[in-house]
Amino acid sequence: MSAAADHDRRYMRDESRPPPWCLMWLLLLVLRLVNWLQTAMLPPALRIADMAFGGHSMAEVVRTTAALGLADQLAQGPKTALALARDIGANAERLYRLLRFATAHGIFTASCPSDRQQGPETTFFCNNRLSACLREDHPNCQRHVILNCVGGQYLSGGWALLEWGVRTGGPIFEKAYGEPFFEHCKSHPHLEENFSKAMTDIDHSCGNSILQDYPWTRYQCYVDIAGAYGSFMADLLAMNPQSIGILFDQPHVISRAEAMWRDDPKRQAIAKRTSFASGDFFKPETLPCIKQAGSAWILRQICHDWPDQQVLQILKSVRAAMGAAKPPCTLCLVEMVILGAGSPTADYRDRVRTASDLQMMINHDGKERDAAQWAELLTKAGFQLKKIIPTRSLFSIVEAVPSTEL
Repeated sequence: MSAAADHDRRYMRDESRPPPWCLMWLLLLVLRLVNWLQTAMLPPALRIADMAFGGHSMAEVVRTTAALGLADQLAQGPKTALALARDIGANAERLYRLLRFATAHGIFTASCPSDRQQGPETTFFCNNRLSACLREDHPNCQRHVILNCVGGQYLSGGWALLEWGVRTGGPIFEKAYGEPFFEHCKSHPHLEENFSKAMTDIDHSCGNSILQDYPWTRYQCYVDIAGAYGSFMADLLAMNPQSIGILFDQPHVISRAEAMWRDDPKRQAIAKRTSFASGDFFKPETLPCIKQAGSAWILRQICHDWPDQQVLQILKSVRAAMGAAKPPCTLCLVEMVILGAGSPTADYRDRVRTASDLQMMINHDGKERDAAQWAELLTKAGFQLKKIIPTRSLFSIVEAVPSTEL
């Protein structure tokens, strides 16, 4: 392996393992202090201008960097903008300016011989710890999450209509593209594929916290509803060798998932304990029929994609499919739980959660919900909210059990 490639390898560690809770709280306290200092020291006009100009441009630069695959192109070592432009078929001068902006914000590292003037032909760019997360082979890859959530030719129209959506309360994405998000994905297959890959990326970056901070091993059967390609299911089955799992999603997703599991040597052993089922979670008759009592029915980041009425339909479908098993099955919703505006316990993660809430509003007419909203929806669907378990990630586990007889 070349020295350059070995240098890049330093940034390829799996950093998804969460710190101990005590250290986690200390880190959050330090981050709150840093944020307070920044707020106190910067003039308000400068801060609001930075939010307006830096925020939008930063998001688009990160998305463009991910779309162009620049981190993968730099995997074997430093390259100039000119060399990169030749590799990907781009304009060298504009690519250099994009990389210069990204480097100024900590994405990529740049170097230029002291006797040369910086430019597309002379400045070398290489990956760093931040940009490496955009590599396809990074254990905590975020490339597909970014492509799924940020701007671009097929998704930016919704954000342009945010003001319209706030004024009218109407469905923003449908206004921009003439059809709901998931219907739009059907006519743009690469968006649908990227959506499923984004869910896998989230599992890889947040999965350890979700796995460690909830007692999953008390269940002997897992039913992962809309579980995409099954990365989370695979982790659960590996953690609990006595368990079985059922992966449920739309037919074309399950077809792809079965092929991926069949071709992956690492999953051949747990595949023997896994069943695949397809259908529509709005139709309870298509959901798996599970006779094993005490199963965990899991919906990860599903309900936030839908408005309340559709979420109620989904939850009622799951409740009907659970039946009247004794002991009862448990519903485990893996979701971001929003705190109230100005909450004294809010930390940096709440910035991401509230940003995700707007993303859900724009793309899906959905939302991230607070504890009271979850309790109300679950009660209407025939469940009783037992507790909400925070994890050392962005997500919490909303745990509920059936409260009504069928």
